[in-house]
Amino acid sequence: MRDIGTNEKLHGIAKDWNLRKYLKENPSQKGEEPKTALASTVEAILGAVWVDSERKFGAVHHAVKKFQS
Repeated sequence: MRDIGTNEKLHGIAKDWNLRKYLKENPSQKGEEPKTALASTVEAILGAVWVDSERKFGAVHHAVKKFQS
């Protein structure tokens, strides 16, 4: 369970959520997947839900479930 917050795990979630299409590619990446950028994007989305919901874990859980469906 400790690997849930790793860049590798978050990168996988970003791929599942198809978030790459929303990121602007850096020319220096030459078509490679930006692993840390995708991981950070997942963190940012979940963090925004956390803050906007006034720190309600249930809202974050709901957002995760919606992305998975």
